[in-house]
Amino acid sequence: MPTVLGRRFPPTTGIYPPHMSPEDFKLFKRWGITAFKEAINVYYDVGLGEGAPAPENTDPSMRLMWQKVTQKRADVIVEYLNHVDIVELRFNATSNAIGRLLSYQMLWLDDPPIAKLTFFNLVSNRFDPDLERLAGQHDIRYLIV
Repeated sequence: MPTVLGRRFPPTTGIYPPHMSPEDFKLFKRWGITAFKEAINVYYDVGLGEGAPAPENTDPSMRLMWQKVTQKRADVIVEYLNHVDIVELRFNATSNAIGRLLSYQMLWLDDPPIAKLTFFNLVSNRFDPDLERLAGQHDIRYLIV
């Protein structure tokens, strides 16, 4: 299944993104000060991939909800004139955040809904040199805010 971007927001909206933890929201506010300066569109809680198959007896009216609950969800996707940033916000990030971004990368590149150069970004509050090295090996930007 293709990526489901969902509702498009102007970068100046200032909403509290859906399903974002309070800790990640603090990161989001600090990161967004510079990240949104040149942005043209922003998408939140973006669905990537098919998700888990619905149980056999799932009512047809519930299948879409099942998919939304089980598919991978990117915190923020920011569109600029010449590129797209896919962002994982993670308070006290560990290597599992890199794994999530690698999943997003695979799923996005299968069928990109925005045909622009795409960068994958990990935004955290804490620096970890091993995480920085791991991110670098996978062309993931590692940003501390």
